[in-house]
Amino acid sequence: MPPAHVPRRIAELPETIPTDGYFGIDLTFDDRLLLTYEAGNERCLDELIDGSWHPSFRADTSKSSWSFAQLHVDETLLLVDSRARGPQDPNAIVIEPSGRELDRWYLGDGIEHCQVDAIGNTWVGYFDEAVFGNQNLGHQGLIKFDCHARPAFQFQRDAINVPPIFDCYALNVAGRDEAWLCYYDPFPLVRVQADKPELILSETPVAGSKAIMLDRKRQHCAFWPGYNKDSRVHIVDLETKECLRIPLRTEDGKKFPRWVRATRGSRLILDHGRGLYEFDLNTDL
Repeated sequence: MPPAHVPRRIAELPETIPTDGYFGIDLTFDDRLLLTYEAGNERCLDELIDGSWHPSFRADTSKSSWSFAQLHVDETLLLVDSRARGPQDPNAIVIEPSGRELDRWYLGDGIEHCQVDAIGNTWVGYFDEAVFGNQNLGHQGLIKFDCHARPAFQFQRDAINVPPIFDCYALNVAGRDEAWLCYYDPFPLVRVQADKPELILSETPVAGSKAIMLDRKRQHCAFWPGYNKDSRVHIVDLETKECLRIPLRTEDGKKFPRWVRATRGSRLILDHGRGLYEFDLNTDL
């Protein structure tokens, strides 16, 4: 087995977040890292800049709730709640940098992943409760919405010659109009580029992988475990199909929790205690 690798420690969580408190991490199309958390009566969004947290947006907890935060090229902010009661209950808000609300969108219920690409598309992956639920959007498993929140690509309707999707376990919007996903069942790796799905791997080396990373040349894909706690990143050569398994450990040799905080492009963000760590397939392979 290869020796354990210690990912780069990139930040400490703000002291205002309790050790058992909620926080969310999002990566944007231009590699910015955003942190969502609650402090007192405020719901906060900070950006990590040079190792320090800088306030980006604040909202009253009684009025606002979001599960995902993304940026568009024009710096408008997209805040998306995972749950929605129906089309009459828009669960996405578009906000100017100044904080002024521009629009509200309905993106469906049961959202597992949400990422905006470099040309303004919003990719949404849904979990099984949405796929088998009573709101039509989630039945698609994955939808690419255009810049006006209109469905431009719907997986179940438009994907041909790839397995159907029942739960979008992992999504990586890695480039311009390009998304990679791993889903239930039987956890294939599929790329969607310019609305054309392509089966890359019929079965991935990790059952239930919750995160996938890609190197810049698309020669390797890495998977983080989903169902087990082995704390290894599984790196597949997409040409030879050979798999390298590298244990990831903290500085003092502890295993990381299996839960993924964020993934985008080549980057995987994990946490342990109050520390945030980054594994980058482009530099750590």
